Amino acid sequence: MFENINAFSSKRIYRIAGFSIIFFIAINIAVFAIISSYSQTSRASEILPDNNVCNFAFEDFNDVEKLITEDQKSKIFLLGDSVSYGIGVADESESVTGYLRKMHPEYSVYNLSSCGSKPLDYYLWTRYLTELDPNSDNVFVIQYNYKWFNGNSGKLKDKISQKRILFEFNKYLDDEIRDGLEFYPRYFEQISHSLEKSIPVSANKTKLFAAIFNEKSKEDFIKHLFFGKPERNSFEYKQKQWNEKDEMRSFNCKIAYSATEWNPKNNFNFDVYLKTLAFIEKNDVNAIVFLPPYNQELVRKCSNEKFNRNVYKFLINADNRDVRNAEFTKAIDQSNFLDDMHLDAQGNKILAENISNSINKF
Repeated sequence: MFENINAFSSKRIYRIAGFSIIFFIAINIAVFAIISSYSQTSRASEILPDNNVCNFAFEDFNDVEKLITEDQKSKIFLLGDSVSYGIGVADESESVTGYLRKMHPEYSVYNLSSCGSKPLDYYLWTRYLTELDPNSDNVFVIQYNYKWFNGNSGKLKDKISQKRILFEFNKYLDDEIRDGLEFYPRYFEQISHSLEKSIPVSANKTKLFAAIFNEKSKEDFIKHLFFGKPERNSFEYKQKQWNEKDEMRSFNCKIAYSATEWNPKNNFNFDVYLKTLAFIEKNDVNAIVFLPPYNQELVRKCSNEKFNRNVYKFLINADNRDVRNAEFTKAIDQSNFLDDMHLDAQGNKILAENISNSINKF
C-alpha cells in the first residue's frame, strides 16, 4: 500500500519546488514590468537596513559599473552621507550634485552618497572607482561627518552603512579592516545577497525579494505600491524619528557637535579615514575631503568649546598628505538648514560653490 510513497513524495516535492520557483520569477517579472522603479537615474531613495533611507542616485547597484565604464568624460565622484545626497530638497537640481553639473559641464557628476555612510564606505568606493576608471582627471569629493569619529564605533552599523557593500568590495578588505569589523557573513546572508544580485527586481526596483525578509523593505514596498515613490517622503520619514525638535538638538549636541574632543587612538572610523588619505596620496588621486558646514547657532547652544579643535584635527591630516580641503568646513547661517544638520537648496548651492572652487585648482 505504501510501497510507492517515497517515489511519489520526491516527485511531488520536485514539482512543488519547480512550480514555486517559476511562480516567484513570474511574479517578479510582472511586478518589474507593471510597477515603476523606486529610483530614478537623477534621484533615488530606498529603505535599507538599519534605518538607512536614501541611497546613491542610480537605478541599481549593478548599474554603476556599466554607466561609468561607458562614460568617456572625466568624472566627479561625490561620496558622502545624507548631507551630500541632498535629503529633504524637492528636486535633484537643488542638490549639491545638481549645482555641480551646472558649474562643471565638462565633467560627468556621479552622486554615490548614501544616508548614514561611514569612512569605510568611502574607502571601498575610492578603491573600486580608481580601479574601474583610472582617468587621471577624475575628481573624488568625499564628505565625512563629525559624528562618526566621535560616536560609538563598536557596532558593525557604526562602521559600514550597508552590508552589501562588504560583499561587493570584499577584495579591498585587508586583514586590519577585517579585524576591526569582526564581520563574518552568515550562510543565509550570502544566499540573500546572491539572490538580490541575480533576480532583476531584487535590487532597487520593487524590493519584492527584500520585502519578504526585511520589515523596512516590506513597509516601503507597500508604500510604493499604494502611495507612489518613497523618495517623495524620505525627509518626512527621517523627521518622524524625532518626537520633538529639542530631542534632535539634544542628539546632535551629544553626537554630531560634541564638546568631547576626538580620541584618534583605537578609533576604527578615524583609522579608515587615514587609510583613505594614504591611498589617495600613494595613487596620486585628485581628491577633496571635507566636513559639512555646521549650524553655528546649534554649536553655540551646545556650549561647545572643543569643536574647532576637532575640525582642525581632521583637516591637518589631509593637509599633511597634500589632499585638498574644500573651504567650507565652517558655520553658515541657520536659515540654510532644513533641520539641525541637513541643508536647503541655498545651503547646497553654497556647498557646491566651495567644492567648485577647489575643483578649479586642479
